[in-house]
Amino acid sequence: ALDVATRLWGSSAQLELALDARNARLLLTSGRSVLPKMGPATPEPIVLIAHCGRLACNLQPDADDIAKLSSVAELSVVWNEATGSLWFSSRRLGVHLLELRPATTTAEEPQPASFRLALQGGACCLTLAPTVMPAKATEEARRTALQLLLCADNIVDRPALENIAISKGWVLHLAPKGADCVSFIQSTLETLDNDHPIMLLSPLLQDRPEAIIEAIDTGLAQAEKLQRQLGQSFVLGFPTAGHDEMWHWNVRRVRNQYWKLAYSASDVAAEELGVAAEPCAWGEAASGSRLFQKAEMLQSLIADVELDPDNHLNWLVELDLQLLRRGTQVLTCSTRPMPEADYLEHVTLSLRLSEKYFIEVADFLQGSRQVKCLKGANWFQVAQKGLAAPWCFRRDVVQAFSSLRDWWTARDPRNFVVPEEGTFLSLFRNGAAGMLPWDSDFDAKLYTEADITMEYFMNRTEDADFKRMEIEAYAYDGCGQEHYVLLRRSNITHHIGDVYVRANQARAKNPWRAKLFGVEVNLSPEHLEHIFFNRYRTPVRKLFGDGIPLQCFHPGHTACLPDCRDQNKPCEFEDYFVHLDNFEI
Repeated sequence: ALDVATRLWGSSAQLELALDARNARLLLTSGRSVLPKMGPATPEPIVLIAHCGRLACNLQPDADDIAKLSSVAELSVVWNEATGSLWFSSRRLGVHLLELRPATTTAEEPQPASFRLALQGGACCLTLAPTVMPAKATEEARRTALQLLLCADNIVDRPALENIAISKGWVLHLAPKGADCVSFIQSTLETLDNDHPIMLLSPLLQDRPEAIIEAIDTGLAQAEKLQRQLGQSFVLGFPTAGHDEMWHWNVRRVRNQYWKLAYSASDVAAEELGVAAEPCAWGEAASGSRLFQKAEMLQSLIADVELDPDNHLNWLVELDLQLLRRGTQVLTCSTRPMPEADYLEHVTLSLRLSEKYFIEVADFLQGSRQVKCLKGANWFQVAQKGLAAPWCFRRDVVQAFSSLRDWWTARDPRNFVVPEEGTFLSLFRNGAAGMLPWDSDFDAKLYTEADITMEYFMNRTEDADFKRMEIEAYAYDGCGQEHYVLLRRSNITHHIGDVYVRANQARAKNPWRAKLFGVEVNLSPEHLEHIFFNRYRTPVRKLFGDGIPLQCFHPGHTACLPDCRDQNKPCEFEDYFVHLDNFEI
């Protein structure tokens, strides 16, 4: 219905969303479906107001429009001659979905500070400018000395913003241009009472003072109402509208664990929308602009934040991580959007962020993965601290295994690879997802049906195609009938692979094929039985090092292994997030 109304009437009139209907406000928060769950009650129709400037709007469909409307099988459209409005209904559900009505007065222009909402799978956008403004904060709330903190060089009209804030009874603290934002916030908070409410404004605000103040005003009213209903402290985020004026709810999930940092997509929210009967949802991150009910809350968070020399906006990521560490969530509601750019488009995984929060890979935005490998982070983190092996180390081990297998099988069609030891166990546990998160290397048998010598094999490791893998090979004796080769990489302290080379081995004796770490390997039922029942004696327990149960020796670390010492309790990771390529939150 929205798609049809926008395509047929959006070009001749500005369509506004009437926000006085609860169902219309919930429309903004629904990321997966147009009509959100409304419970057993029949949903109220969404109301669109058509503004045609100083001309009267004629919304009556003509013959062409009727032909287009009749092609939409699901919809029934009725023209109301008395009111001059259109009603869109669902034939299948038997409910009214949308009413398109003309503005009551042709002289009035639409409300200022409009924004746009993207429609799913249909026309691009619907321009929204509420004809009924959300309730403003009470006079008591207005008299509260709200403190606005702004550290942004792009705000040109500072006097206008300051004058509007003064008219509201608020105090605006402006940082000098080029200032250290973290130091500015910390020093300003030291001069304020702990109970002062704080409006922290994003450094990426657009230069639109009226829209900024309007968003703050409606956010204050929402926060005041929610405080009475929830009876708990929270941080309030805002929907945002960037330079394209597109409305985004901006509720994000954040996870910092197992050497990763991951943000969800911008509008991913809880399955059940609504907090205290309001169109709101909890998240770990939201807009850069946030309302703190008390100064002491922001002061405790910003105390552990420092300016990052590699990126002056990274302090916003640190603020998210401090909120995450304290278990404090951000509440965002379908209020007026804050005119600001998305800070995650401007932050980077710096050395400081990586070292302070144990992050080797960050997904700030979908499709934009950043990697910063920590120096000295290798398997000794597992053995000495009881942590999941670092992300870069596991990535390199898996890549080396895959590259080695491809190199070996490409040299001769008679060559094949058989997994061994703990790498073989990965087939039972998580071979499709990657190596065991606590493993130290890979183990494999490089078999061939050809008649080759160990000298021949080691000579091949000097060839250019082997050197391109950046792997060093060292041969050792004393491993029975098979020659042992240790594999290293110069940037990793611990070795990354143990391989056993043997000639004159029939592939027919290893007839089973399996996918391991993304490549094909061979195995035999006899070898499977040997590894599972004899070598590891039915390995139902998760062990590492010298055979001790998984456990963490470094409490509080974000990469701690689960505690598996009590055999009467389950021993498992929370989900698949620990694996290399899983970034789902």
